[in-house]
Order: sequence, then C-alpha cells, then structure tokens
Amino acid sequence: PSIPNPTATTGQPQTVPGATFTPGTILPATGVTATGSGFSNIPQPTTVQGIPLPTSVAVVAILDQVFITNPGFGFRQTDTISIVGNKGAELEFRVNERGEVTSVNVINGGLGFDEVPFITIQSQTGFNFEAVPIFRFIPASSIDLNNITIPTGSRIISVVDCVGKYNE
Repeated sequence: PSIPNPTATTGQPQTVPGATFTPGTILPATGVTATGSGFSNIPQPTTVQGIPLPTSVAVVAILDQVFITNPGFGFRQTDTISIVGNKGAELEFRVNERGEVTSVNVINGGLGFDEVPFITIQSQTGFNFEAVPIFRFIPASSIDLNNITIPTGSRIISVVDCVGKYNE
C-alpha cells in the first residue's frame, strides 16, 4: 500500500488501506517513526529481539583438510600433487592398487588464502582426480608473526560468524 500524499506534514492522520499513520507515532511492527526527513548516521543495531548480532573478526585462512570429490584412477604414488595459489601450503597423497587417490594429507597449511586454490595431480597415467580445500580461520591477533614467513600476496580477511559465538 502507499500513502496518498507521503509529503504531507499537516499533522492530520494519513490513511493507507487497512492502517492509519499519524505523524510522530511509532509503527509497532517496524519500529520506524512516521516523522522526520533525510536521515543520516543511522545507528547500527547491536541486537535483534535481545540476541546479539555477530561481529566481524580479522582472521587468516589456512588450508586445514582436503575433501576428495572424485578419487580418479590410474595414479601412482610417484606422481606429484600441487596447489595452484598455494600460499605456502604443501600436500601429500596416497593411492590404492587401482590408482585411486584414497587420501590427501596437509603437511603445511599455508597462510593467508583469500581465494580457493585449485588442487591437481601431475601424472602421465592418472585421470579425473578432483578435490576441494577446507579452510580453518585463525584470529589474526593469535598469530605469532615472529615465527612465520607470510607468503607474498597474503591478506588478512574479515569473516562474519553468523552461526555461533566467538570468544577472543
């Protein structure tokens, strides 16, 4: 529905089919007032129905696990696994007697992923391997930068936790 003359400021009730708005009153369903014009610096809510809204936390992404979506076939243990966009991460893999990749282990999780890397196995005989990286996010404040070499191009990113609580 629309207000017949939304710019009217006569102080008289304005009607909308099914509702009446009087300038200066608060609409109960929305908490929006029917008065005023040109709002700026609107405060951001910190709770919704008494529940705290999630906050943004500076984190660094590291490779935690690799989920195999297609084990492929024909691979040899002497083939080479690599990560395009590795940020210092290193992997190793195992194959069964059919040359299917049975596991991919993270030796070094790298640091500072801001894009999903592509995992591949260079092989003369193997085909169809597919895997998806699974990341872990570490609060930037908990990283001891004295013992870490940050890979070139790494960035700190922000993650909004919409699922649970974060206690720093």
